[in-house]
Amino acid sequence: MTGETTMALMRIECPQADAAVIAETADATLLSRPLRSLADIEAIESVPLAERLRIDNFCHRVALAIEARDPQDTAIHYVPDGDIDRAAERVSFGELKRNIGRTASLLCSHGIGRNDAVAVLLPAVPAIYWSILGAMAAAIVFPVNWMLEPKYVLRLIKEANVKAVIALGPTPGFQIWEALAQVAADLPSGVKIWSVPGPGGTLLPDSDLEAALDGNPEKAIWSDAVAGDNIAALVHSGGTTGLPKIVKLSHRNMSYRHWTLQLAQQLVFGEVILQDTPMFHVGGLIGRILPPFASGAGVLIPTVLGARDKRYIANYWKFVEKYRVTRLSAVPTTLAVLAKSPPVDTDLSSLLPNFITGSTSLPVSVQRRFEEISGVRVLNSYGMTENTASIAIDPRDGSRKEGASGLRVPYTQVCAVSISGAGVGRRCAVPTRSACCRSRGRDRRQATSITRTRRMPAPRTAG
Repeated sequence: MTGETTMALMRIECPQADAAVIAETADATLLSRPLRSLADIEAIESVPLAERLRIDNFCHRVALAIEARDPQDTAIHYVPDGDIDRAAERVSFGELKRNIGRTASLLCSHGIGRNDAVAVLLPAVPAIYWSILGAMAAAIVFPVNWMLEPKYVLRLIKEANVKAVIALGPTPGFQIWEALAQVAADLPSGVKIWSVPGPGGTLLPDSDLEAALDGNPEKAIWSDAVAGDNIAALVHSGGTTGLPKIVKLSHRNMSYRHWTLQLAQQLVFGEVILQDTPMFHVGGLIGRILPPFASGAGVLIPTVLGARDKRYIANYWKFVEKYRVTRLSAVPTTLAVLAKSPPVDTDLSSLLPNFITGSTSLPVSVQRRFEEISGVRVLNSYGMTENTASIAIDPRDGSRKEGASGLRVPYTQVCAVSISGAGVGRRCAVPTRSACCRSRGRDRRQATSITRTRRMPAPRTAG
């Protein structure tokens, strides 16, 4: 059976009165239990991961979430410029499903298959969702940082052996299309390029993605021919220690991350989440956006520029109120700004009890102040691209160790070891200023990753 989806909703006990989860991808009993300490993590691990992770095709998880929603429900609210008074563009779940299926069909019609990579160079526009999920359904998606210099974009495209590119067309304030044009002559032969017009941008008839989708049948957005070990996405590192490096993420990696983040935050069906972080970064793609989406959430895009848009930041709390956002989104640098601008006469009753932040260290003073003004618990986290984002997250219940990175996520082991010119050395009782964090899944199919940290301590874990 290929592409047929059956699903069921199951209620859970949690702070919100009307809480349910998708039974095929969430254990309602497990999510109802408190998550406070390492003992709770170890109790979860008494059951083998394979029994927890019943669906390891991430596209199947997304399909279940979309099918659970009414086709007329809003999947994406889109405001291009951070203007709280502008009427949002709306994409329904029915339209989203159709566009994902048509994108997958378009790629297949051009001979792009399961082992081929499709690069996506888009900021936060609605088409990024069907571009990423459609590419994942038919092939391997590769979100690329569109702010990189053209020569680095070219290098990544060549290294990944990309067969197609979906990119933002000529748009004021962006140089994505122009950068791509600079290296077009050096692209591998036969690479297909489609364009997406941005706000105030130019529609290019010969390459327009929407025009190309017209007439394509709606392909199923998942197939049982795809195994958990199949690669779902390529994500490149930030290049902070050299040139950006490409990391392969399997469907099982991403399904496991969905499962762990669902548990860490007690994600429930029908939430509304903010997308203000880039989806070319593993923290945005896998850490903040796709897992809630696979749990049945809708998305608010408050600006095409994300948290770099000052007008959006000035209207942050108003966006939460107007669109009944349930789960906040912000990296520590943004939290520091928002902590100085508390909400005034703003209804934040839609917010659920917690959200996860990461990507850099979170000052304790900022964490305390933000929790004070928002009434929401900020869960600090530590992760890396090679480990599909999260390694450790603050517990959502009980006490926590301030300044730490929380508890290791279930079925992931963490240790700190010293390093030298000869490589990895002894284990450290206390992480030093020069250390490695080694993270390994208990299931052999989960990746083993080693990352070097310099001029900063390796993560401390509570519990």
